[in-house]
Amino acid sequence: MNNAEFEEFYEKYYEFSIRIANKVVKSRVVAEDISQETFFNLYKIKDELDSSNERGLQGLVAKATVNKARDYLRKNSTKQEIIQMERVGEEKCLESAEAHLLGVEKQKYLRIILENLRKKNKMNYEIYIAVKILDIPPERIALKYKISKNNVNNRIYRTKQWLLEEYARIYDSSG
Repeated sequence: MNNAEFEEFYEKYYEFSIRIANKVVKSRVVAEDISQETFFNLYKIKDELDSSNERGLQGLVAKATVNKARDYLRKNSTKQEIIQMERVGEEKCLESAEAHLLGVEKQKYLRIILENLRKKNKMNYEIYIAVKILDIPPERIALKYKISKNNVNNRIYRTKQWLLEEYARIYDSSG
């Protein structure tokens, strides 16, 4: 079976495989994973498959899917995993969406704060970004600005404190 024939075979029997796996594991998400694994294994032996034997191919897909689904259920943690996915699947989706939105909001505030820092004290901004974001050693920054390493560390500390205060001020005033 060549790649084009395998692609047709995959398209024809993928949903069939998912339905079989779903009957065994009782979870569409897990069934899709099982079907993917089944076809991945079949792809490895595609050269040995006879594309002219439709009935044989369908039986092979069914048997391989059932075996893969049973293997999945034999794992100790799998049973708990299926139950948990069904119970908390929706909650996780909502939590994930909320976390994403909060992350976007937080990034917006951080961008504003960093812009304020750059306007207020460009040198402290550059030092903080160089050391904390770009991981440039404080010694190199000290040489660049012709100040002591201790002065660099003090500026980083004071900048961090200012950033925290500014974040609290902006975030609290918006909520």
